[in-house]
Amino acid sequence: MGFAWMVAAALASWAFNAVVQLVWRPRAITRRLHSQGVGGPDYRFFSGSFGEIKRLRAEGAGLVLDVFSRRTFLYWFGAQPTMCLADVNMVRQVLSNHTGLYRKNLTNPYFARLLGKGLVLTDSNE
Repeated sequence: MGFAWMVAAALASWAFNAVVQLVWRPRAITRRLHSQGVGGPDYRFFSGSFGEIKRLRAEGAGLVLDVFSRRTFLYWFGAQPTMCLADVNMVRQVLSNHTGLYRKNLTNPYFARLLGKGLVLTDSNE
């Protein structure tokens, strides 16, 4: 009887952590960034913004892009939020980061897991 309770408690703990990481945390991040004026598509469970990124790439394949739009927006790689910065001053602040507050995402996080944390993908603060 005690073993069944331990298994049930472990499964409940795992399910709670999964809900927090895959549902609650991304929605809270989206809500907080939208309140600060950072736009972008809403979080979608598991898929992130992949569908919208694919559609926008197809639409913009032949367009000339305006690099100086100075828009900041948020997009999702699964449950991982990624922010695109176009404001020069904010980019300088992030690139001169010495506190470890801003994490630099050099690649897709799933691709980085596949390759491992080698010298090329290592952040200076880790």
